[in-house]
Amino acid sequence: MSIVKINPPQLHTPPNYLDSQIVRVKGNVTYRISGLVALDKDGKNCFEGDMAAQLRWCYEQATIALKTVGFTWNNVFHVYILMTDMEEYMKHGYSAVKDLFGNDPPASTTVEVTKLYDPAWLVEVQLDAVAME
Repeated sequence: MSIVKINPPQLHTPPNYLDSQIVRVKGNVTYRISGLVALDKDGKNCFEGDMAAQLRWCYEQATIALKTVGFTWNNVFHVYILMTDMEEYMKHGYSAVKDLFGNDPPASTTVEVTKLYDPAWLVEVQLDAVAME
């Protein structure tokens, strides 16, 4: 697997270094991990009204999904985050990304939406990851 992250000096620096501008990925298998939300294994909502807890939960669930296919966060080349309150997300999102990726984040898309499928959900996280060659 090869993941090369590029931030050309001609483009703006990503805010708070939370993502990379360009990611070149070479591998033999790619997985897209579907949007993860604050549902327990029985499909019941958890952490209603708590963005920080829902975000931690989504990343814990993503870790499980990655491990299921033999991956770690090092295999992730793009993270998609949808949330219902950007200001609240930014209070917690920066430290979560730093904990997972340090100073080498993947590409990302972060979007505020008016609501997710279930109004109790405040954040949804989707990943793209590539297998080792």
